[in-house]
Amino acid sequence: MRYSAVLKSALPYATIALSVWLAWQVVREPVVQRAPPEIALRIAPTSPTALQRAAELEFRANRVDNADILAKTSLAAAPFNVHALRTVGLVAARRGNADTADQLVTLAGNWSLRDNAAHGWLVEHRLKSGDYNSSFSHADTLARRREEIRPQIYRLFSTAALADQRALSALVNRLAERPPWRTDYIETLKGDLNRIDLLASLVVGLERTDGRFTDDELGSVYLAWLAKGQGPAVRIFRERLNRPAVSGPIFDAGFSNTGKVAPFIWMLGSGVGISTAITRDDLSPENSALRVDYDGFSLGTAVSQLLLLTPGSYKFDGRVRQDFGGGDPRMKWELICVESGSLLSTQGLTSKTIDTTWRPFDFTVEIPARNCTTQWLRLQTIPGNRRDQRIVWFDDLRATPLRRD
Repeated sequence: MRYSAVLKSALPYATIALSVWLAWQVVREPVVQRAPPEIALRIAPTSPTALQRAAELEFRANRVDNADILAKTSLAAAPFNVHALRTVGLVAARRGNADTADQLVTLAGNWSLRDNAAHGWLVEHRLKSGDYNSSFSHADTLARRREEIRPQIYRLFSTAALADQRALSALVNRLAERPPWRTDYIETLKGDLNRIDLLASLVVGLERTDGRFTDDELGSVYLAWLAKGQGPAVRIFRERLNRPAVSGPIFDAGFSNTGKVAPFIWMLGSGVGISTAITRDDLSPENSALRVDYDGFSLGTAVSQLLLLTPGSYKFDGRVRQDFGGGDPRMKWELICVESGSLLSTQGLTSKTIDTTWRPFDFTVEIPARNCTTQWLRLQTIPGNRRDQRIVWFDDLRATPLRRD
């Protein structure tokens, strides 16, 4: 009876003690993970997490022997502790045991794609040994997870690829898989004139793979080069890649809207007072043509296309009709040298009455032998003094070389 009474009186205290112990177990692990490593180790001297964090602290302080002991003790308690395994590997590297270090850190990286330190070390180590495919693979892992360090990774890619053909091949292989950072990396290359050669090499290298530049990507490269005055480079690569396929001096002369690679397609302008579309012809629904709806007052480009005419004389001809609005169509075709900005020709379109039937027009132009490897063909509006809407159609625009007598 006395024994039972003692137990009964002690039970509340035992319950309280057990509750306290359970509460401590619940909060201990978050404390161990977040408290300073030295405090975490005092709180839980046998915790694998506390030991691993203390090992990392000792390694950063260059106390490699302490780091080694603490990391191995953590691994003894938790064999799959990735951070502890990586620390043991880094200690081996610091001691000159490169092969052991490579094996251990590689294992840590394979266990966890989130161990940035392991993948960072592997990027550098494999780069130094010339294993670019492996180095770039680990760099890819980092770039996918951490956007803030992508600029550093991009510089690594570019510097290595410019210095070593093997690194360029490895970069092509990596980009061919279309990683999520690919578009961002291409954008950085497009914005740097010092990287034109590298970007050109990637365009050519990827052309032979399933990951070749898409039409949109290639078009954006062409346009970026043009904006930076690299018309000759655009010409070289369009002719080398044949994208879009060369079908004559003017691509899609019949306005069928088949092209996708800018700027070698009809690039439709838009803006206040100008609406442009390639659409079915009202008179012949089986035929498509260029339709321009213009308010007669605004200034802008209705449509444009980049040409690669060689030096010499050319005749441009096509068909036009105006089915709404009276008087002059207030539009003109222009040809401009990209390199020099020189206006080579301008041809206004005249009509005093609405003409709902197609009629021909033509003009001639001379392409100079210098500073004119690429040319802009543009349909420009000619603003009047007031708004006076008109709808004008164009079709079958051709450029024919003229023989010299």
